[in-house]
Amino acid sequence: MIPTVCILTHCPNITYLYATLTTIQTIRIGFPTARVLVLENGSIPEARQHIMLAATAAEAEYLPLTGLWVPPIPHHEVLRGLLQDEPHILAPLTPSDGPLVVLDGDLLFWKSCEDWQVTGLLAGRLIPARVVSHAQILVGEQGQLLPRLHTSFWWIPDRTALQQRIMEIRRTHVTWDAFTPWMVPSPLDPLLWYVGDTACNLYGAFRADCTPFTTAQLDCYDHLFMGSTPGLIAHFSSNPFPGFEWVPRVHAAAQRGDWAAIRGVWREQEAYFTG
Repeated sequence: MIPTVCILTHCPNITYLYATLTTIQTIRIGFPTARVLVLENGSIPEARQHIMLAATAAEAEYLPLTGLWVPPIPHHEVLRGLLQDEPHILAPLTPSDGPLVVLDGDLLFWKSCEDWQVTGLLAGRLIPARVVSHAQILVGEQGQLLPRLHTSFWWIPDRTALQQRIMEIRRTHVTWDAFTPWMVPSPLDPLLWYVGDTACNLYGAFRADCTPFTTAQLDCYDHLFMGSTPGLIAHFSSNPFPGFEWVPRVHAAAQRGDWAAIRGVWREQEAYFTG
């Protein structure tokens, strides 16, 4: 069954508008006939106009989640709303819409994904557990990142089934939160932090029923990363740490519209995530 596709957009700086539009601009390669909703989340007004025009060109529905100059809804709360029936987010969706695909704004599609046969509660790109000593971790500290399916591309075969499983867990684990990112210091090592990025708890609870994308599926698209966080793009473009050398190259290519130079970068990213 062809899914309903939701693209989440947020552009706080017009210089980085390119990283908000690539998914919309290539969505009809990835999903030629699907119903597409562009959920605009707190972009600056100048950017909103471009996003709306791109949505129209892609024959997508443009749906602002916030008013002008209203702060964006946190990303994890948008995901929560899509899966837990928040009226302001879910007004255009019904169970009859079938499978749900949720996308960030900074993807590039090379091949159609519409005919994928996806099983389980949730499918996406697996980011395995790893130890890092950069990003949000202070110099001299290490972070133990928990595994998750990256939220830039989620395929949910049956939204109602996933909702029900979330409610089942909540009934017996009342403080469990499927979506909110978190960090907590190790009780045994003052220099070690455990880091759970957005929705890692969801993957942790339902790992047996989650489906990582295959190599063939990953080859259908690429992800720029950090598209809605200009500060991180600027920082990692100027100071790429080992394994992130692709960041300045990919964003420079996207900014000048040289998409062909980006194709296949997922393999470099994968080498870092799995190394």
